[in-house]
Amino acid sequence: MRSTFVLAAGAALALSLGLPAALARAPLSAPLLLADAAPQPVGEALPQLPTVEVPPRPAHTVPNYDPPPAPVTFDHSAPPPVPVQRPTEVISGAARLGDALSLTIGGRHLPLFGVRLPAKGDRCSARKGDSARACSAQTRKALAARLAGTIHCRLPPRQRGHRAAAICLDSRGVDLGGFLVGEGLALADRTVSDDYVGAEGVARSLRRGLWRYR
Repeated sequence: MRSTFVLAAGAALALSLGLPAALARAPLSAPLLLADAAPQPVGEALPQLPTVEVPPRPAHTVPNYDPPPAPVTFDHSAPPPVPVQRPTEVISGAARLGDALSLTIGGRHLPLFGVRLPAKGDRCSARKGDSARACSAQTRKALAARLAGTIHCRLPPRQRGHRAAAICLDSRGVDLGGFLVGEGLALADRTVSDDYVGAEGVARSLRRGLWRYR
């Protein structure tokens, strides 16, 4: 009984001291020599890990931007500038018939704005029942008949060329260009303006002037 207690105490002491279990079971009467304990097996030496060279990563650089432009301050209290408009040139006086569709007032040559003569092969008649004649002759005859009294002409702005055309009114205030187109004695010049396109449509639908023979 006593020997069993001694063995148990020795085993507990050995475990607390980290001794091998074989020594813990040895009787206390046997000398406990740590040198006599069986050596612990030592594992094989681990191979050295390969050396991997990691290239240095470039640092993030901030791009060198030009400085932002200075802020612009708008003065909303001041009104916007008003574009300068040239005054419309007005020419008035006695007129005589010029070449083609034009008038002469005070020595100034003024083609009629926005209209053109019919083609040479077009025939016209001033009124229903009249004999057909070349449109150029009928047009000039009708225009000359409306030149009595004072003629008022104005030059539309933004015209190019040295021969500025004019919008002319007879003494009764009738637009001469519109009158000729509406009677079928002239055509609307769409390359210049669309002012007389409507009058041309009316003359075509009523078959006036040249539209009687087209």
